[in-house]
Amino acid sequence: MSRKSFLIILISSLFLTLLTPFIFDAQFLAKPNESVVYHGAPFPFFQSPYTFPENPTQYPLTIDFILSNASFSFVPFLLSFVSIFLLAFSLFVIIARFFRKEPSR
Repeated sequence: MSRKSFLIILISSLFLTLLTPFIFDAQFLAKPNESVVYHGAPFPFFQSPYTFPENPTQYPLTIDFILSNASFSFVPFLLSFVSIFLLAFSLFVIIARFFRKEPSR
């Protein structure tokens, strides 16, 4: 594997990790005990305060990510980045070796 393909996988994994709060919305079927919404995947790394409605007929509730009032957590972000990077790296290596005719060392 060349450095160029490694850097491409690294940068695309970082980009995808930063996009996950905008891709996946937080959904609630009932009012939660805390008034905080977590965003990000696979480990939520953004927290934002939210006032949930008291009326149970307003649930299920879908909450979009808003960056202005969110707080960032570094350790869950790092775990999310590493897990997405390892998944992308393993898929790339498997596919590259499948299409390569002779093994190289």
